Amino acid sequence: MIIKKQDVKRAFEKKLGLKPETGKENNVFVEFAGCEKIRVTYPKGRGDLHPKTASSIRKQTKLSWDDFIDLVKCPLSAKDYQKIIRNKIKQNLL
Repeated sequence: MIIKKQDVKRAFEKKLGLKPETGKENNVFVEFAGCEKIRVTYPKGRGDLHPKTASSIRKQTKLSWDDFIDLVKCPLSAKDYQKIIRNKIKQNLL
């Protein structure tokens, strides 16, 4: 599946409401329960993501491939993402 850089940017900035810290690439930080922090780095620009870059971003989000695609392509809401991460925290998977 081809993933566009703009789709990833839109998912983090608009859907999840995260503000990127910019440099060579964008970094966003997701906090849960005030203590768990997840950093996600994604590239600037336009065009398609290289498959290895998409894999790296997916691993940083702590999501399965299906959930990551849903996050980027829109079916997965911010609440659903938070719910998935909270369940992983409860199960000590993070």
